[in-house]
Amino acid sequence: MRDIAVSPDGTELVLLKTGHKDDIVQKFGWDEIAIEDSATGDTRIEIKQTYTYYSKSVNWLYDWVSWPFDDIILSSGVEFTVSGDKFKSRSVFLTINPETGEKKVLTASRKRNLDKELDTPKLIANDADRREVTLAIHKKESVDLVSINVDTGKQRLLDTANERTLTWLLDDQMRPIMRIEKSKSGGLHQYYSSQDGGQNWTLRFQHDPLNEGFYPVSYSSKNNGFIVVSRPAGAEHANLYTFDLETGQFSEALFGDAEYDISSARVKRGSDDLMYSSIWKDKLEKHWFTPQDAKLGRAIDSALPDEANWSVFDMSSNGQTWVIYVSSPINPGAYYVLRNDLKRLRKISDARPHVDLTTTSMPRRIDYQSSEGLSLRGYFTPSTRSPGNAPLIVMPHGGPVSRDVMDWDGWAQYFAHRGYGVFQPQFRGSGGFGRTFERLGHGEWGKAMQKDIADGVWALEQAGLVNPNQPRSIVGASYGGYAALAAATMTPDAYQCAISYAGVSDLPRMLRQYDPSDTVDAFVRNIWTQRMNNGRDDETELWHRSPISYIDYLKASVFLIHGTEDEIVHVDQTTAFYEAAIKAGKQAQILLLERTGHQIYSDDTNTDLLVAMNAFLVQCMPPAPKTPPTDGANLP
Repeated sequence: MRDIAVSPDGTELVLLKTGHKDDIVQKFGWDEIAIEDSATGDTRIEIKQTYTYYSKSVNWLYDWVSWPFDDIILSSGVEFTVSGDKFKSRSVFLTINPETGEKKVLTASRKRNLDKELDTPKLIANDADRREVTLAIHKKESVDLVSINVDTGKQRLLDTANERTLTWLLDDQMRPIMRIEKSKSGGLHQYYSSQDGGQNWTLRFQHDPLNEGFYPVSYSSKNNGFIVVSRPAGAEHANLYTFDLETGQFSEALFGDAEYDISSARVKRGSDDLMYSSIWKDKLEKHWFTPQDAKLGRAIDSALPDEANWSVFDMSSNGQTWVIYVSSPINPGAYYVLRNDLKRLRKISDARPHVDLTTTSMPRRIDYQSSEGLSLRGYFTPSTRSPGNAPLIVMPHGGPVSRDVMDWDGWAQYFAHRGYGVFQPQFRGSGGFGRTFERLGHGEWGKAMQKDIADGVWALEQAGLVNPNQPRSIVGASYGGYAALAAATMTPDAYQCAISYAGVSDLPRMLRQYDPSDTVDAFVRNIWTQRMNNGRDDETELWHRSPISYIDYLKASVFLIHGTEDEIVHVDQTTAFYEAAIKAGKQAQILLLERTGHQIYSDDTNTDLLVAMNAFLVQCMPPAPKTPPTDGANLP
């Protein structure tokens, strides 16, 4: 199951699924679309695809589905045309008739060879009364904002922007009023507003999306602004606000929490009426804005397991039908549908049905203190093979302004299944706990942040969760990769193996990728200087916080992985460390992932990466042998 949408009246669902390969000679496993009754699950229409090697075929891989009109389903994706030994593809935006399953292309790119990348049109908004959809369509060096009538195909050009444009936000008249762009370096998001429907634009503000956060939830027609989740200057936590487009000012907080940052919010379909705000404490908790919705929320809570986290994925126009997505630390996720008129919650499908839930491992929260008394926490996932006597993998998160939660973590579960215990420390500087805790990490790269990780491992030993005599490895991505390399070089006896994906090895080198004479680059550079060294732009000091400067002390075997198209942490951070390690006679391996950036969006790439990391660990730190469980497969 890849996507799902509710019909406007709530009586039906459209499901997007990846087809199964039941005969590799005859069928390829193309995407399938099904329309079913939301109450019973009975399928009314199935749109399947067949590929043969011996005749011309046209097939589709869809990105998503949406059902905004009574009589039209929307989707976009890639169309593949095969004729003999000729293969062509094009990006398409199409409508599907929910009564017949008939597809109609609204707009498409030119056909290209399979080795050429395609830019798929992005859905920005839709309007059932106007019978229009608004799309962002990429051109060679620009992006057009276009409205298309779904009946006639007639197009209206609303705006044209540069290729760094991420998205637009529209008012309730389908006019563009905010445009969001990436800076040239990619490190900032820039917000422009328009008071005349996109004719003129004014830069309102810019921010580092990994630091401050500004997440529009909905346009509010009541006051010509946006309901946003943000942490304005001076605020301790990210709260829910209204942002005034004319003044660029935030309202008083609509909702906030005294201890945690707000993570997201949800409005009702077709309106700006708030349903709930979400807060990741350990689990996902909600603040409801109406008694009626709160009552439904409590009913769902009581019907699901205690460890479950859920959110509204889609809903009908009348609010009586909700599709919710449910996940937990031991379940990668499933879709359910709530029919309030029938008082029924029905499971639709697992997101990843191939995962054997009897083999997952329930993590537990570990509360501990740093060496100077700072209250910290972490999450420990025991090995499913030998819970009390397994080698340990320490897995610090990236960011560093990020955090882990008590929800599905594919890497942690994979390693636990392979025979390792996994510890995820929430060191100072982590996000989600407020500005003060985040700022405690400023200037502590390679120092107190590393000690927080080590103190967490010591706490695991004191709790009897890990055997002090078992070997240990440290694995991380991005900042977590830096923490892994720093631990391996600055505390060389602590870990037997280290894996860094897109990790920083040379802090001065990272700062040099920004041009201080460029206003935006200088802004981003200052943010990183603040994080790394509390604002002190001292290359000598930063060099002594860089893992590459301690290469001679390295004892652990190191596996270095990096995407060749990483914009945030350049690939030379990894290649330079690898070359220095080899020159110094250290044990190091390197894997460069072509056409991969800082984030991994491809399931295939993620799978290949896990297999490669496991192969390295099996040689470097063999997992625990499988032993019969004594207290059940999952620890509480």
